[in-house]
Amino acid sequence: MRKDKINELVAYHRHFYRTTRNELQQIYGNVINGNEFSVLRFLYIAGPQKASAISQDLKVSASHITNVTDILVKKGYITRKRTDNDRRIVKIALTEEGGKLYEEMAEKRAAYFKELFAVYTEEELMAFIDLYKKML
Repeated sequence: MRKDKINELVAYHRHFYRTTRNELQQIYGNVINGNEFSVLRFLYIAGPQKASAISQDLKVSASHITNVTDILVKKGYITRKRTDNDRRIVKIALTEEGGKLYEEMAEKRAAYFKELFAVYTEEELMAFIDLYKKML
């Protein structure tokens, strides 16, 4: 019985994740994808960072961050600059356009989640939060 419930939970979690990921991609349109948004968000909050800090925070490989940042540089949303103190260190930073894009997409994303969770009571939302805290 417990195994069945766990399998059901995993299936619903997978479905929820895929659905929200696809709907968010529709919101982002052809402008950026979810991975690119995550990098923009991190840089918006943390300021200029080394690629290793981004990969550690997002819990992805350094090569993944290299691929994503290459795309964002080509799109003009971030820059790579060597530090003055140590030319070996490269910091990744948002451009003005990247910051504006992040703000625009973050607002749309927040509206999406506000609408998505509008059907739940405060108690139900707290139950979700408590369960996620327990899992993590």
